[in-house]
Amino acid sequence: MLKRIFYLVFLILFQIFFFLPGESAIKIVENKVAKSLIVIPSVPREETSLQNRRDEVESANILQRYINLMSGVKLDIVKEADLKDITIEKDKIVLKSGKYAGFNFILIGDGDITKKLGINTDILKPAGVMIKTGQNYIVITGAKEVNGGGVKKAVFELLEKLGCRYLWPGEVGEVIPNKETIEIDGVDIVYNPPIPQRGVRWGNVLADRPLSGLEFLGVITKDEFGKLFSEKGKNKGNTGWFLWYGVGGDFGIRGGHAFSWVYPKYGQEHPEWFALQADGTRDMSKVSPDRVRLCKSNPELIKAIAEYIIEQVKKNPNVKSVSISPNDGGYASFCMCEECKKLDPPNAPKIKMTIFKKPGEPAREEIEYVSLTDRMVYFWNSIAEIVTKEYPDLLFVADAYSVYSHPPVERKLHPNIVIRYVPSTEEHWDDWKKAGAKYIFWRPNILHEGGARRNVKPHVMVDRLCRLMKFFTDNGTIATDFDSILHHWSLHGLNYYAVAKLVWNPYLKPEEIIKDYCLGFGKGAKYIEDYFLTIQYITENKKEWEIYDFEKLREKLKKAEEAVKDELEIISRINFLRIGLNFVEVEFLLDEYVKKKEKGEKIDQDKVKKLLDLHYLMMIDILLNNPYAVNVPYYIWGTGKFARWQSIGGRNYKSPEELVKKFLSDETMRMTGKENSIEELLSIYKF
Repeated sequence: MLKRIFYLVFLILFQIFFFLPGESAIKIVENKVAKSLIVIPSVPREETSLQNRRDEVESANILQRYINLMSGVKLDIVKEADLKDITIEKDKIVLKSGKYAGFNFILIGDGDITKKLGINTDILKPAGVMIKTGQNYIVITGAKEVNGGGVKKAVFELLEKLGCRYLWPGEVGEVIPNKETIEIDGVDIVYNPPIPQRGVRWGNVLADRPLSGLEFLGVITKDEFGKLFSEKGKNKGNTGWFLWYGVGGDFGIRGGHAFSWVYPKYGQEHPEWFALQADGTRDMSKVSPDRVRLCKSNPELIKAIAEYIIEQVKKNPNVKSVSISPNDGGYASFCMCEECKKLDPPNAPKIKMTIFKKPGEPAREEIEYVSLTDRMVYFWNSIAEIVTKEYPDLLFVADAYSVYSHPPVERKLHPNIVIRYVPSTEEHWDDWKKAGAKYIFWRPNILHEGGARRNVKPHVMVDRLCRLMKFFTDNGTIATDFDSILHHWSLHGLNYYAVAKLVWNPYLKPEEIIKDYCLGFGKGAKYIEDYFLTIQYITENKKEWEIYDFEKLREKLKKAEEAVKDELEIISRINFLRIGLNFVEVEFLLDEYVKKKEKGEKIDQDKVKKLLDLHYLMMIDILLNNPYAVNVPYYIWGTGKFARWQSIGGRNYKSPEELVKKFLSDETMRMTGKENSIEELLSIYKF
């Protein structure tokens, strides 16, 4: 099985894009007149009930829509069967008569005409794409096995070559150039993404955590916000952001915390199967089932888990992998019984581990102990050894995470184990390989950085993301699962964009990604690039921001705006970035007052209150009008309702009800994103 996987991974390594500048450009639209026809394969009558041509139809509609948005011209879409008397002459499609005689042809999918042209699509692997041009045709096709078919991704690749971009969800983030003439030079692209399972999580804005922030503000219900968020995320082309970048794919690798079923099934019957706690009990009755800790040394527990897995695989014999990763943290400690401790080598790396005084209660202490990885490897191997006697090809996904992220010291991994590697660094991967890990399922929390889950701030780490994606791809990555896009698009959007581009092509250079993103800012691109590079420098080199950095960043946005003059769509994108920057500056000003208070300095409480009110109204404004700029509900939860401002009266602070009512009723009290100072912001809300 592992040899087969290695062979597959080898086969899907990407091929280089080849450009053929010597061929003459193919006109799609010329001077607002259609010069091309979109052609989709015909569906034989006996296959009309199948969905085997749905991808081609949807892809053709997407291309037609974007060409129309770019030029105002709506290309016709026809089926191959409707084109009579087509012949192929020297790499040219010939249609001698009829409405479309003399047109160029855009062939979507793998149809009869494609075959007549001698184009071989068998070289495409899951999600692979192909774009080829001839004398008067463009072939756009892709493998159908994954994520709705690579043919859609091939259309998006072509659209990017025509100047389209999708920077962030919604119309403002969509870049559609205006062109009276649309043409493409000769091109020959065959690309098979090297990572077959390209997971990036889309943060749920209606989950429990952000909902607590939504309830705190109290200006919109859950259902209303869900509808608003969905509407604000729609774009003119009516395409999904993930779909555009080819995020998805399914290689059958399943990760996740796997043992929430154990306590409900065996908690009463076998209390000895659960972790020995600091109070001398193994009582998990007050712990959530998905947080329960197990006694990893117990042979009867291991046997029961293996039998459960065998039972599940019998029900679904096509499954390729199962997760054997421990439950995530809760108010329960890892087992400290003597048998489990015997599995922990004394020479393992030292770690900090939390011990709860009673299971199910938050009181705790932190102790120094050794890494638990060897214990975990014993547990994983024991399960795998039993199950593979019946299912020798089954893979087992286990986590390198928490107090077991260090590689094992004494034990080697069972050959069927795939490591779901959580660290956002390559530091220990070579040692995991030495321990027998051949394949990696990279599941980082790297998108949580930059205060994404706490006090959010501008954050750019494209250099680092490129380095890590290349490293892990070169060292056995067959799947990714980034946790998570948390929807701070004005502050972290470039990181989200980079991740989406890199899971598709892990060999992109950071400068390529940043320049590509900044193309959406037209003549202001060089200033926006400078803006992001400055933030990246701050991200990599400063632990804390300084107020003067905001002045520098504001100046770069201002120069970009001056460069684009009256191009309203681009100005809207610059304003989107500025909304996030303005929000963060108010935060930092409040943090400065906290620092002064801690030093015993006298502070102007009236100014503090103005800033607190400004901050509160800005949150409501962003929530209702620019919810993708900053994920305000999640931010409120993450800060503990502004707990760090306790000393200046900011914790749980809400503006007076009459001020909020005035804001909600007065349409002139809205940020535009043009505000270039705190003073301008204060004037918007009429302080």
